Amino acid sequence: MFVQLFVGQDRQDALIQKQAKILAKHLPETPPTTKEADNDFYYWHFGTLAMVQSGGEVWQTWNKYLKETLVKAQTTNTTPETGSWAPVDRWNFYGGKLYTTSMAILTLQSYYRYDWTAPS
Repeated sequence: MFVQLFVGQDRQDALIQKQAKILAKHLPETPPTTKEADNDFYYWHFGTLAMVQSGGEVWQTWNKYLKETLVKAQTTNTTPETGSWAPVDRWNFYGGKLYTTSMAILTLQSYYRYDWTAPS
């Protein structure tokens, strides 16, 4: 869906609308569970890139869950890990805390990554 929108597919296209509804049925978990298979920062990142472009109610719902999920999951203790995200993701065995923190940051800056305006 993200790639289709990136190359110029109309966000009102029936397939794009159908894909947005599917993503809206699989929202980020609030807060992320400690069961790694339930969390997918990669999916959340590309889902966000797609949903910000689809706009409307599905984007608003996705964004609400995403922000709640990522903000609640961020480490807030007063250690050198402050501001990072714990490696509780189905892909973390590839990159651990560095991977989950990088993906969370990339996801949260999705609003600004491309010169697109998110419709309301």
